[in-house]
Amino acid sequence: MQRRSLHANDYRNVYFFCLVPFFLNDFLFYAVSETLHIYTVDYGTRIFVLCLIFAWPLSRMVALERIIPTWGAAAGIGCLIALPVIGIVMEKVVIFFMWPWASIDGIYDFNINAPTELYLIDLFGGLLLVAISEELVSRKLAWLWLSRIGLSATHICIISAFFFGTLHWGRGSITVVSAFFIGVLYMAAYIKLGRIWPLVGAHFLHNFYVFGPFDL
Repeated sequence: MQRRSLHANDYRNVYFFCLVPFFLNDFLFYAVSETLHIYTVDYGTRIFVLCLIFAWPLSRMVALERIIPTWGAAAGIGCLIALPVIGIVMEKVVIFFMWPWASIDGIYDFNINAPTELYLIDLFGGLLLVAISEELVSRKLAWLWLSRIGLSATHICIISAFFFGTLHWGRGSITVVSAFFIGVLYMAAYIKLGRIWPLVGAHFLHNFYVFGPFDL
């Protein structure tokens, strides 16, 4: 069977169909309060997005497209190490400058008291699920759409980072601003790398530090 050609609107539709569940996810957080329910909502949303990407024929065609890298695999390893460090520093700087003026404007706090077993599952499996789902949507699908409509690398970084920041709206303005700057950084690296695995690894390590017992 002949594979149909894709148009810019196809890439746009795939991106937004996969992005919207992340926004709705935070509304559901507002509706639940028990620890198990919060984890169920979060995992359910991310599994749904991954199923949507790979079960929907159109999104699968988009997600499996190869991107020609500019940097080699060694640069990918370098980014895997450097990006979490730079991202954490960025986050600290944003917190430093915004903290005196920022109110607690998020609708939930994910630093919840979970049983040890559930906490460990989330620290490894849950955060990996977060990294895979968000990087596929916010980097690869975003790049494929925005590049197909002819935007420059600078505009792609800014626009994709805007959506990446706003999908964290439920955790408040500090997190939104931090995620925006981190999104610019990660997309700039992705455009050069053409590979998603260093971004997934860096995203996981960043969140592992933030949600683990290491954040100072």
